[in-house]
Parts: sequence; C-alpha cells; structure tokens
Amino acid sequence: MTIVEVPVKITEKIQKQEVTEGSPVTFKCKLSKSGQKVIWCKDGSPLSEKDYKITSKDTEYSLTIPTASLDDAAEYSIQCKDEKSKALLFIKGIEYFISL
Repeated sequence: MTIVEVPVKITEKIQKQEVTEGSPVTFKCKLSKSGQKVIWCKDGSPLSEKDYKITSKDTEYSLTIPTASLDDAAEYSIQCKDEKSKALLFIKGIEYFISL
C-alpha cells in the first residue's frame, strides 16, 4: 500500500490593499492544511517577524503592518512549498494644509 500526501493548496489568496499612510494593513491567506511553514516576502525579499506581525491560526496565515508608511508600498507574497500568492499594497499619503 502506498500513501500519497495531498499537496498543500492556497484556498484563499491574498488581496490587493490600499490604505492611508499611518493605518494598519493585514494580508490574509488560507491554506488547505494547518501547521505549514510559509514565507512572506516584500518585492521578492523574505520578511522577518521583527519588522512585521506574522501570525497563523488553523489554516489562516496573516501578515500585518501596524503603521503603514509610504516605504511599505510594494508587492507582497506568501509562499508555501509550490504554492504562491501575490498582491500589491498601495499607500495614500496624508495631505497637510497649512493656512497662513
């Protein structure tokens, strides 16, 4: 008898986000299995938990930027084995008006 492991699939991809500078933003992804090792990236470079809040609960995996800045505008991705999902983050700058 041969046992074949069912591959992990992304069941809910991350979505494009647009937020105002200074706001929090969270990317969420669901996989077909829990307890998987995932890699979050910004413009193709792996992210660390010291700069971002990376969490997982059951089959949901998330990446949170607590206070988005203009530098956070980029393409974000999550990868688990051969599965990958990508989405863009757009940051709207805050406009300041000074009356004289």
